[in-house]
Amino acid sequence: MAVPVPVARMAGMTPPPAPPAPPRPPAPPKPPKHSGYSYHTGDDGDSYVLLYGDDNMVSMNGSTDDLRRIKRLQDDSKDGLLWFRQGGKEYVVRDPALIRRARDLFEPQAKLGEKQGDLGAKQGELGAKQGELGAKQGALGAELGKLAGDRARRGDEDDRDLEKREQELQRKMDDLGRQQEELGRLQEELGRKQEELGRMQEELGRKAEKEFKSLVNEAVRSGAAQPVR
Repeated sequence: MAVPVPVARMAGMTPPPAPPAPPRPPAPPKPPKHSGYSYHTGDDGDSYVLLYGDDNMVSMNGSTDDLRRIKRLQDDSKDGLLWFRQGGKEYVVRDPALIRRARDLFEPQAKLGEKQGDLGAKQGELGAKQGELGAKQGALGAELGKLAGDRARRGDEDDRDLEKREQELQRKMDDLGRQQEELGRLQEELGRKQEELGRMQEELGRKAEKEFKSLVNEAVRSGAAQPVR
C-alpha cells in the first residue's frame, strides 16, 4: 500500500503556514424584549409608550424622554397605561380593555423575539466551537511547520519518526477541517433560520403598526384617549 508523502519530504521546503482561523459568525440580531425597551423614531413624528403588567412591561415607539414623561403620568393602577402622540397632540389611555387590546397586538412579536434570542444563543455556541477548533488548527499548523523546518535543516530523508509524526499531525488537521466544515454548515443553516425569523418579525411589525393606528384612532374618537394637559 502506498505511503502518503509527508508534509516536509524535500530538503529546503518552506514550512507550511498555520491555517487561518475560521471567520467569526455574524452577531445575531437583538430580538425585541418582552419586558424592556424596544423603540425607534417614527417618520411621521408620532410615538407611543405602552406600560402593562405588575412589572411594568414596556412596548414603545418613541424615545426614552417619552418613557420618562409617561412615568410621571402613571398612577397606582395595575391595568397599565397607554400614552401616544398623534398630530402633535398627546393622549393618555387608562381603559383596561384598550390596554389589553394594545398589549395583544405586540404579543406575537415578543414571542417571535424569544425564538430569535434562542437561535442567536445557538449561533453563539457554534461560533465558540468554531473558535476552539480554529485554535487547535493553528497549534497543529505551527507544530507541522516546526517539524518541516527541522527536516529541512537536518536534510535527513530517512527519519521515520519525524515522518510518522507529520502524518499523525496531518490526519488530525484533516479531521479538524472536517469538523470545521460541519460547524460552518450548521452555522449557515441557523443563519437562514434567523433571516426567516427576521422577515416574519418585519411582517408582524407592519401588521401590528397598522392595527395599532386603528386602535388609537378609535380611542380618540370614542373619548377613551384623554388629551394630556
